Amino acid sequence: MKGEIDLTEEQRQLVVGLIKRHLPDTDVWAYGSRVTWTARPESDLDLVVFSGPDQSGLVSDLREALTESDLPFRVDVLVWDELPKSFRDRMDCNHVKLLTTSLRFFTRYLAIGNVATIVGGGTPSTRDPSNFRGSVPWLTPRDLSPPHPRYVSHGERYLSEKGLASCSACLVPAGAVLLSTRAPIGYTAIAANPLATNQGFRCLIPKDNILSEYLYYWLTANTSELDCLGSGSTFRELSGRLLSDIIIPVPPLAVQRRIVDVLGTIDDKLDANQKLICTIDNRLQVIFRALSNNVECQRSVRLGDVMAINPSRFLRNGDQAPYVDMASMPTIGHSPLPIRKRQYRHGTRFTNGDTLVARITPCLENGKTAYVDFLPSDTIGWGSTEFIVLRPKRSIPNEFAYCVARSTSFRNYAIANMTGSSGRQRVSAGVLAEYEFLLPPQHTLDDFGDVARLCTSRARSAILESSMLSEVRDVMLSATLSRTNAGKECLSLLQIPTLF
Repeated sequence: MKGEIDLTEEQRQLVVGLIKRHLPDTDVWAYGSRVTWTARPESDLDLVVFSGPDQSGLVSDLREALTESDLPFRVDVLVWDELPKSFRDRMDCNHVKLLTTSLRFFTRYLAIGNVATIVGGGTPSTRDPSNFRGSVPWLTPRDLSPPHPRYVSHGERYLSEKGLASCSACLVPAGAVLLSTRAPIGYTAIAANPLATNQGFRCLIPKDNILSEYLYYWLTANTSELDCLGSGSTFRELSGRLLSDIIIPVPPLAVQRRIVDVLGTIDDKLDANQKLICTIDNRLQVIFRALSNNVECQRSVRLGDVMAINPSRFLRNGDQAPYVDMASMPTIGHSPLPIRKRQYRHGTRFTNGDTLVARITPCLENGKTAYVDFLPSDTIGWGSTEFIVLRPKRSIPNEFAYCVARSTSFRNYAIANMTGSSGRQRVSAGVLAEYEFLLPPQHTLDDFGDVARLCTSRARSAILESSMLSEVRDVMLSATLSRTNAGKECLSLLQIPTLF
């Protein structure tokens, strides 16, 4: 980008002087023909100012002063936060900074309670069925188990108007930021429409000086700090009082908007990929169910007769190997994220083509299941001891085991046969071996395998792209909205503001 503006030095000094007098301490960009050097002598000078709503009077004074000046051309002054995103995007690619101020100096530091109204949630009596199955969207922290989109419209359950009125839950408006403050601390989302939550949330309703998305991103970037503030013996909880007293940086709205636009572009792509992954997985399950419903030429088999359960895989103690923990296991889609290397100690071992099934409550009920296609060739990975590994025998496609494990009948059978104390119930490998289902003939299995491989390959491409984008997003979040120095030099080159 060319660093000069088509002005004489005298004209430039006059413009800068008027800006500093009438709108001090504000970033100002020039754009248009005097930046591209295609202007005629009488062409307008186009400026955009990064002012806040409380500076509208000063912007008017600046416009008037420029109109009454001795400049031989008109000066148009626009406000960044009033421009449509498409216009801002074009301006991002072709502008010159006429005046640049210190963002840190103009960022205020305010308590969350000063920028948002904090409200809690509640749960009506579960003994009265009429409190539920109404029209009021109601969320629990479980509804925000990753992955989930930024904007949420509902959870698994709905309250009736009676149920809402009978408890401490209240309807929060669209744009409210949801923060789980116990079990666990740190799940975040933005309400896409009016909804209610249980007592596991604090809902932050932004005031005029902060954007919902900016507050959401700040909370997301500082989850670890929020968790450190939690207390409690049974489970950790972040109180509303402590949350209200947390000090956060609050830059001008124009700067908040720029941060949100950059991070939001990445999140839009992540959301699109997640929808694609869900669509592919659902399509694969539809195809599998069609096989199961066509009983012609199928034979009833036991799982243990056609699949190896926890097949032998070798890793030495201390070997560095890809590791999957329970938190990474997907409930939607087939691939766990993130995958990290750890020294092998003791755990379930697996390789590409295996299916992983969570065997412990509540992970089994939640449907945590994965198909392993993410390892380098001839690599053994490992994970939680609470996984059961399935591997088809003979010529059954490997993906078939994943679809069996995802099926409703398999999960219901596994849940019904869990044993153990409350809260730590498990299903055993021996019990799963007795699960009976219909196995299609070989030619049908071969056709299914061809389609399944295409589905998992396409989903895997989207998953890998999302993994890369998530890493970029996390670096940007950390560098922009937390106190770490990681990535700040890169963001500076991209002209993305940082607050520390």
